[in-house]
Amino acid sequence: MKRSPVPLKTATLSDSAQQHLNRYALAATAGGVSLLALVLPSEAKIVYTPTHRTITNGKLPIPIAGTRYFTLTDQFSSQFSYTRQLLDINAGGGAEVVVQTSSASALMAGQVVGSADRFRNGKNQMVDAFCDVSVGASSVLGPFANTVNRFLGLKFKLNGQVHYGWARFSKVTASACNGGVAISATLTGYAYETIPNKSIKAGQTKGPDHDSSIATPVASLTAPSRQPATLGMLALGARTLSIWRREESVGARAEAN
Repeated sequence: MKRSPVPLKTATLSDSAQQHLNRYALAATAGGVSLLALVLPSEAKIVYTPTHRTITNGKLPIPIAGTRYFTLTDQFSSQFSYTRQLLDINAGGGAEVVVQTSSASALMAGQVVGSADRFRNGKNQMVDAFCDVSVGASSVLGPFANTVNRFLGLKFKLNGQVHYGWARFSKVTASACNGGVAISATLTGYAYETIPNKSIKAGQTKGPDHDSSIATPVASLTAPSRQPATLGMLALGARTLSIWRREESVGARAEAN
């Protein structure tokens, strides 16, 4: 005659296990932190916007995160035999760009934009080209002059919190007396990190799934089976907790035998 399987207890916890669960729940509640927040990592996301805009004269905004903080200006001036053209990045509203001395830095792909950088607001030079035909003098200056795939490092605030980003220029050309003063810059994309105060690499368009510095699971949450129920189990729901109870019940009976 077949014996019916003995049903496992799934609703009763040992006193020891119940005490552990109570301590975890009380600690989480007292700290004002939800159980899920302790277990699930914060999602890091980089918002990338591709574009293709060329500026040869006038103004071109960089509307990163929908803001109006950054504006490119390409201005031409002349007087008698002297002509000059300037490409600048203007950072307003408390925003700033990565700089080297008095000019905006032309970052290479992969360089980190973050709190360790030197930033400055206001107008920062990218290219300066001039020609004086009366004396045969000319020059093309600036970190972005005649470069390809260089980046501006950006710093700005959203809802009062600091965010870092970048703007990419696929090509910047500049000439002085040879063919006349001219500067052309092509903006091909910009991006920013959505986590406040988190650095970003120039050219980076995707972030990791989480930032360990923001949500690090408690060590005890990864303990093996037959350990006290953890916040991880609680966060995953009743089904997981029921399985843990079964395991504890089986383990307790095995020890008794």
